Amino acid sequence: MLGDMRKLILITGMPGSGKSIVSSYFKSRGYTVYSMGDIVRNIAEERGVEKTLENLLSIAQEIRNKYGPSGVAKLMIPILEKEKSETVVIDGVRSINEIGEFKKVSKCINIIAVYSPPYMRFERLLYRGRPGDPRSFEELIERDLKELSFGIGNVISLSDFMIINDESPSKVIDYLKSKEDEICNCKKESVWKYL
Repeated sequence: MLGDMRKLILITGMPGSGKSIVSSYFKSRGYTVYSMGDIVRNIAEERGVEKTLENLLSIAQEIRNKYGPSGVAKLMIPILEKEKSETVVIDGVRSINEIGEFKKVSKCINIIAVYSPPYMRFERLLYRGRPGDPRSFEELIERDLKELSFGIGNVISLSDFMIINDESPSKVIDYLKSKEDEICNCKKESVWKYL
């Protein structure tokens, strides 16, 4: 296990904000990428439960009820402990508690927040059509409020890097290219050290 030497890049943002653009960029650059949402989707699959928004939110809440506010991150830790990569990207961090969990396996963490206006996120989610994505704007708001109750707003506001994704994906990629060296090291102060 790499422990203190491992670098973690944590990606946060509301559903449909463009986190997958960021994770895809890092994957294309050769970094190992994990999605916290996959933990929840995999549990649904193992149980044979349809991956509806309601079911996925229910499983996410069940995990948090069973393991605490950092429950999904706790389920990710054994995966990280087996991982050999020096730098790992984790897509979908939703709470300060989860960051605290990740501190147990890394002394170098940088958090990237991706922001997009709700109407843009809704259009993207409709186009994406992943099981569990909202099918109405009302469902989007319901999901947003659930995400906010998990504490995602705190993570976004305390992130090390903020990407405003209200144009084309190429603008996000340009930003990442210009900041990649800074994102992949821990030479500056970061909030996560004090959480």
